[in-house]
Amino acid sequence: NLDSHPELAFEASQRALALDPLQHQSQSCLLRAYLRLGQPEKAIREYERLTQLLQRELGMEPPLELVELYHRARLALPCTGQPWPQAWP
Repeated sequence: NLDSHPELAFEASQRALALDPLQHQSQSCLLRAYLRLGQPEKAIREYERLTQLLQRELGMEPPLELVELYHRARLALPCTGQPWPQAWP
């Protein structure tokens, strides 16, 4: 199970996305791996990149699972008192 091994999940999802960057399962796996590795800021950046890619290539919004992972990443960020760089989608 890759969920219990975030390093392996990260590597596997990176390889899969290199072959098909629009594959939703691999996108979700990558965001979950970043969260499990304690890197919510990277999950947010990746979500933003994926959102732009989906909009540009397919003219669609991200699937609900990606949006939920994005919100989890936002909640995992430390509170700095600074506004977030981007509004919630």
